[in-house]
Amino acid sequence: MSDTQPRPKPKRSGCVTAVVGMVCVGLAVATLAGRLGRFWWVADLFSHFAVYLALAGAGLFIVAVLFRRWVWSGVALMVLTVNAVVIWPVFAPVDTAKPEGSPVLRLAQMNVLHKNRDSIRIGEFLRGCEADLVVMQEVDPWWDCKLGEMDIPYRIAVSRPGEGSFGIALLVHESLGDNPAVSLLDTRVINAAEGIDGADRPAIEATLLLDGQRVRLFSIHPPPPVTAELTLLRDSVLRRAKQWADEQTDPHIVIGDLNTTPWSYAFSILTGDGELASTLRGRGNQGTWPTGVPLPWLLPIDHCLVSEGLICVDRHIGPETGSDHRPLIVSLALPRSIEPPAGAASAK
Repeated sequence: MSDTQPRPKPKRSGCVTAVVGMVCVGLAVATLAGRLGRFWWVADLFSHFAVYLALAGAGLFIVAVLFRRWVWSGVALMVLTVNAVVIWPVFAPVDTAKPEGSPVLRLAQMNVLHKNRDSIRIGEFLRGCEADLVVMQEVDPWWDCKLGEMDIPYRIAVSRPGEGSFGIALLVHESLGDNPAVSLLDTRVINAAEGIDGADRPAIEATLLLDGQRVRLFSIHPPPPVTAELTLLRDSVLRRAKQWADEQTDPHIVIGDLNTTPWSYAFSILTGDGELASTLRGRGNQGTWPTGVPLPWLLPIDHCLVSEGLICVDRHIGPETGSDHRPLIVSLALPRSIEPPAGAASAK
């Protein structure tokens, strides 16, 4: 062969180009779909994997540069950049210092899974978590009865057991009545899907006193977005929670298994106007579901959101309890700028 004739490219090079190209196209389509969730429920499912897509984009960018596939390196960089911008608020540093002298309200959020019968691990967690209040989802009649029998430092303040995943409950620590800084005033269960034909999604409303300041709590469990109908119902329950929050004049909390990640269009129903802030901000991924995969890869679908009158001073994920969700534990405090309303001190 003459030295002037071009040498054929190795087949391996062509295979690398094809593989890198196909993966880049797939990641780009998934990234674009995730930003179109408001238009199609299937597209919104891709938004939940923004962290995965950002990491995949970074890895593919490195591979494309190493093999000098400049077009595909540009596509991979776009995938990385778009998803990094989406997830940045969760990882951006925030001030979590507790205001001096401010008492702390400690909440635990648990989806116990109605098929789970591991009361031993649930009991171990409840004996060790030291939360003032525990909100629970998927409380069926078996769990409602079992919680009343278990050797745990909690009593059921209110519950609405249901078959399948519809039940909900609020547990109060036995020491709450002895704590002058935190007390529970009232609770009730409402239907968060009221007005939707045949839909019943119980939600818990509660009123607390934290250092003399009234604090309102709303706990919900919308359905998972696995069909178009259930996605519409989930979004309707989230809108009901946002409506409830907009009606409040006291500091308030929305907490529960929301069946959405912070990067979904559905989550913006709650946070879009900035009146509610996710306690996940600045704390990284902190995924809670599903428990069958390593902790860094879990999706954050259990949430606690707070109004301007509350500060999150601690947030972490609990151990596995036999459910497909890990518990979420959140500590909240009042900024010192909030003064208790007149007469609140005597109400304590």
